[in-house]
This record gives sequence, structure tokens and C-alpha cells, in this order.
Amino acid sequence: FDEVYDIEWSPYCSTMFASTARDGRLEIWDLAERSLDPIYVDWYGKNEHDGRRSYPARTCLRFNSQDPVVVSGNVEGQISVYRLKGYESR
Repeated sequence: FDEVYDIEWSPYCSTMFASTARDGRLEIWDLAERSLDPIYVDWYGKNEHDGRRSYPARTCLRFNSQDPVVVSGNVEGQISVYRLKGYESR
């Protein structure tokens, strides 16, 4: 429900893509598995501001061109690396 900052299709699975959002989300979708919900959602980097939780905007992502790996970064310069189990032989 927030602005999407980046989206990329997987180079090794034609039904998979990932997206990043202003609210700090990384979503990974596989349309062959579920078409209405992501198969994985992650928020990271919780910050407390005025008693409310906020997450730094996740601004970019890239799939590795050969292996099932996704890398994402946020506005604070933090980088996360994710290995997608079950997609090694696709």
C-alpha cells in the first residue's frame, strides 16, 4: 500500500519478480506459486521515531544473473542478501 521504488524480473525463473517499497518492504513474487500474494515479504531496519516504528525505505534490488540470490539496499546504505531455496535448478 506504499510507493514501489524498484521492481525486477528474475533472469532464471520467468514467473518470478521482486519489488521494494518506501515502507521498507521487499516482496518476492512467484506467479506460478501464488498470483495474489507474494511468496516472501521482509521488513528490516526498525527505527523508533516518536514512539512509532518506521522502516527505512528500501530503494533498490537486483537478482544475481545465474544463482537464486536477491540483493536489496535501503536509504541508510544497509544491504541485505537473500538466497532463494528451491530455485537452484530452475
